[in-house]
Amino acid sequence: MRMHYAGEGLYLWVYELNTRTRAYYERLGAQPIERAVIPAPGGGTVAEWRYAWPDVELLHAATQASSSKSLF
Repeated sequence: MRMHYAGEGLYLWVYELNTRTRAYYERLGAQPIERAVIPAPGGGTVAEWRYAWPDVELLHAATQASSSKSLF
């Protein structure tokens, strides 16, 4: 059974230094909408970005359109 949430958004966090993954999400239509600096495991801090798709259908369409070619 497939659950469908039309109009629902999706977001995730990614470390700022993870530039390859950030570029991948951007190619899939995600927008960087928030930056945060958080405590890092073992001390110090690390910057991260929240990426969002306002509608999961946008992400689905991007993955379907790109299924025949490499996104990396």
